[in-house]
Amino acid sequence: MKKLIYVITLLFILINYATAIPNDNVIKTFNGAEFHLTGDYYHPNITDVNQKMTPVIPFEGLSTHGGQQIVDGYKQAFKHDVMGDFINLQLSLVKKQISSNDQHTIIQNLAVIRKQFPELINFWQGLAAATHHKLEEIYLVAWSEEELFANEIQKDTNNSLEKMAEITKKGSACTSIGWSNGILGQTQDMNVAYSGWGAIWQSPTLIVHAPTPFFTSIVMEKKLATTTNIIEGLRQGSGKNGVPISAVIMAIAAKIYNVYKVPALFAALKTNGAYSPSFVDLKNQIITIEITNKGNKVIDGTKKGYVVHTNHPIGEEKRLVKKYAQGNKQLFDNLSANTLWRLATAKLRAIYSPTKSVDALKNLFSVKPILMQGYKGNAFITTNAIIHDLKAGCTYGTTWSPNLQDFTKVCFVN
Repeated sequence: MKKLIYVITLLFILINYATAIPNDNVIKTFNGAEFHLTGDYYHPNITDVNQKMTPVIPFEGLSTHGGQQIVDGYKQAFKHDVMGDFINLQLSLVKKQISSNDQHTIIQNLAVIRKQFPELINFWQGLAAATHHKLEEIYLVAWSEEELFANEIQKDTNNSLEKMAEITKKGSACTSIGWSNGILGQTQDMNVAYSGWGAIWQSPTLIVHAPTPFFTSIVMEKKLATTTNIIEGLRQGSGKNGVPISAVIMAIAAKIYNVYKVPALFAALKTNGAYSPSFVDLKNQIITIEITNKGNKVIDGTKKGYVVHTNHPIGEEKRLVKKYAQGNKQLFDNLSANTLWRLATAKLRAIYSPTKSVDALKNLFSVKPILMQGYKGNAFITTNAIIHDLKAGCTYGTTWSPNLQDFTKVCFVN
């Protein structure tokens, strides 16, 4: 009976995955926990901790056996088949929301992955074998991780204030900041309903922060590290004609060691979502790439020594404020999860922090506006935070608000 209740709860959450907004004062999370929307912006709920610890799941890397290890690792960490449940329920959403013809189009892009990232195919085959699915089904889940909520965000609301509000309710907002010395981090902000299954995957050469089982684009390899923002809504990906960007970023991080080789890879790909990942390497080089269906923009931070990014195309603030908020800058910011305020705050920290360090980012991620918290009428919160220290070979992560859960440190073993 408990298993049945648990599955029904998850089904309810995932069926409403794209519209899980605070219609009442209690939000159910992926792991069945409840989050209560109480207080206000400066007096939020700091009582509910919906994931108390960060499990570290060992695996050998992007191989068939590595995929099988990830499935087993979730079972051991959460005491049930998280990966299997997520795949089954996500497939039910795909069948409900994506036509058979579009599913066929999506699956055709497996050929692109086979050619450029065969290690992903191996990894997905491991997931498929361990959860009794076909490779094509795993690929649909990987694709849908970004695209189902992107589809909701992109619904036409006349480029108005209403659209901005929908982006905030249905999307994801993050703040990325890093220095060319190898310190790179981010907060991940989304509806609290999507939390509860966060984990860190650790292999001998690759560490993956996975806030949900198929969101795998926050990665550290021994010679390169990544974070990931989205600019979905204000920009678009290639949807059904694109490959799953989150998985591709993980694969790129696993085999590319120079940040300046990354843009060419994305230039040759169509990706399903509009993302703005950042990359830092051991050569003191750091960049952000805004990836969209209209072309990509590289923001080079190497010369100035840092990058910062939130959830809008950098340099287009005036145009966006005029388009979406009739020139009202504060209104635009309030309706877009404080993307302008967070960018300004992160930039000041990047420039003036006396130390460009892990501790500097831990401090930044624990204060507003970077830290988002839940309160009455708002379920859009910082669900996890990540900090890479590439040169030290260590990465730090939480699977809940970084002011309420200690960072878990995971390092490569030399």
